Amino acid sequence: MELKINVDDCSLSNKLVKFLKDNNICVNITHKSFNSYKDITSFEDALECLGEVDEYVDYHAVVKSHHYALYKLETIIKAINKIENWEPNWQNYNQKKCYPWFFLGSPFRFFDTYYRNAFTYAGCASRLYLPSSEIATYVGKEFLNLWKEYML
Repeated sequence: MELKINVDDCSLSNKLVKFLKDNNICVNITHKSFNSYKDITSFEDALECLGEVDEYVDYHAVVKSHHYALYKLETIIKAINKIENWEPNWQNYNQKKCYPWFFLGSPFRFFDTYYRNAFTYAGCASRLYLPSSEIATYVGKEFLNLWKEYML
């Protein structure tokens, strides 16, 4: 027997999938399609795009908020890079690798994007790189509160 469900509420969808998997029930949930990086507007969108569930759903109270924010940012960027069919190649010195840059003062705000060709920079974790300045700007502005929670 196969259960087919169409769920628009992503947080409900993730909890339902986790419950069904925990109880060894096979499930096929239809999600919206993701064709552009701009289709990712939330952490839940990223989970849905990747077909993953929140690994910390039961542990939010014990995980430090900046760790959880980093996990969310990594998941969002992983989903965007999947949509863009892009993966940083650290052996390719010609591949541009971009990340958002912020003012850490008051108020915390997006500043610009930077890029590295050959190596990761101590100011940015390698899992947070994106394929273009345009996309890094989008991620920096769209998820500003997550960046703030992660960095401050």
